[in-house]
Amino acid sequence: MLSILDELEKEQDQVELAIAKYANAQLEPFYSKRREILKQNENLDFWPTVFKHVNVLDDFVSVEDNLILDEIDDFYVEKDSEGDKDLSIFMSIRENPFFKAIQFKKQLVWCKDTETQEKDSGFYTSPDRINFEIKKRLPDDSLFHFFGYTTSSKQKERDQNLEIANILADEIFPAAIALFKLSDEDNVTDEYDISDA
Repeated sequence: MLSILDELEKEQDQVELAIAKYANAQLEPFYSKRREILKQNENLDFWPTVFKHVNVLDDFVSVEDNLILDEIDDFYVEKDSEGDKDLSIFMSIRENPFFKAIQFKKQLVWCKDTETQEKDSGFYTSPDRINFEIKKRLPDDSLFHFFGYTTSSKQKERDQNLEIANILADEIFPAAIALFKLSDEDNVTDEYDISDA
């Protein structure tokens, strides 16, 4: 019975991979268009507003990180066109109290299991080596350590980085417009707060 279930699971994985591949192909032009429109409207403060409405990141964001998040001017996620789990995360940040303007890039590449050849045996990260001028040291619990190297010996760090990557790639990036629009709803609620009446 277990072998039948194993086969069904593999079949389901193949279907999910095909769906992911199709979704990536359909959404990529939309995300590129959104990115270009946002670059033409820099005064919109789009990404800082989005990140202010993301509660799922609260456990990873230090108080100091908020000063950096206020300066995000571009955020982008590229997923593997084959529908695999591999992805690259880009974040461009204006000058802030901690460092001068910078573009972070981090890739998460899944390793193949030597027996099954499936990409499920963990991942390694490949951040771009970036030379930038540090103005002030980041706190140890800063979200922005995510953009550094992840070593295989630190399982807790790897698990946390994977969780952050999933939040950034699967929750924040695709839902950015809805998160941004929450700020308008908050402003309307504040303006017409009936609890003050």
